Amino acid sequence: MSAAYYIVLDQEDPGFDSFVNGKALARASEELEALTQALGISTFEDWFGDPESDYVGDGGDYDESDDDDDFGMEESEDRPISGTWFEPVEGINWLQTLIAHLEEEEAAVENQENITDELNEFLEVLEQAEASGARWHLQIDG
Repeated sequence: MSAAYYIVLDQEDPGFDSFVNGKALARASEELEALTQALGISTFEDWFGDPESDYVGDGGDYDESDDDDDFGMEESEDRPISGTWFEPVEGINWLQTLIAHLEEEEAAVENQENITDELNEFLEVLEQAEASGARWHLQIDG
């Protein structure tokens, strides 16, 4: 199974699908880490909600008997579950900066087209989250 970055919202049913594949981003994590540091912007890790539990399936408090459909999170009306939550506009600004750089620099990272596609999908999710009043953070599955 490949690792994948995904967005977690603090609303259980925000009224839209927040799924993004995120595998290209996870595969390019080292390159993207170096790029974001060179640009002087937040790294992907800066957006993780809780460093102790955001590596689902790779440590943390994940119990493999949990339902895979909810990425090991308990279903609850009491979201947010735990950790740090971010306002969508913070992520929107970050993603716009990163996407703009990738569009200007054609060979900034390997597999750049897929990475840019996934970043644009993340951007769409955060724009919808902003409209619905949801907060967010990143997690990694795998």
